[in-house]
Amino acid sequence: MGNRTYRPRFTEWDLDSLEKVTTLSKQQYLRLYHQYQNNQAWGGQNMDEKTFFQKCNEMLPGEQTKRESDRAFSTFDYNKSGKLSFEEFVSAIVVLNKGSTAFDRIAYVIDQFNPNKNDNVVEESYGTLVFDRLNQYYEINDVDPVSSWSELVNTCASNPNRVSRDEFLTFIAGHPIYITHIRYHT
Repeated sequence: MGNRTYRPRFTEWDLDSLEKVTTLSKQQYLRLYHQYQNNQAWGGQNMDEKTFFQKCNEMLPGEQTKRESDRAFSTFDYNKSGKLSFEEFVSAIVVLNKGSTAFDRIAYVIDQFNPNKNDNVVEESYGTLVFDRLNQYYEINDVDPVSSWSELVNTCASNPNRVSRDEFLTFIAGHPIYITHIRYHT
């Protein structure tokens, strides 16, 4: 649900919206960010899986299962290094948090990593990446990201390489497989 080419720093994120989609305050996230930047014992730039699970349990006690945490860690470890950046960590926390609907949390993460969020569009490369990440997180094996993109642009777009953000999110919300998994994990 993030992008490999465009990686905004946490300080560029919409922290007001972050606070709305999770149970944590903006100040809590900023304190965590400061700790992350300044305390190698906490994980520094290289949060491993053990530290991730410890922090998840501290921040979201009883809100997620071990399996959900495993899926989140794997999904947001973009380069498969076994380590998470702070942005990857917060993305996982957002998805695991029960402070709003699963769809709202996913939309928030999509927006933060969208290289074209200021233009309010989703381009094909990012859209297929998001579909791939949704498949990975929800363990969906029968939906091809490229086919999903083709289906999306065939239903709403005049440009095969980009759609509006709203069209993209509406497609996910109306897709029978994606929305079933998203509702189930709310």
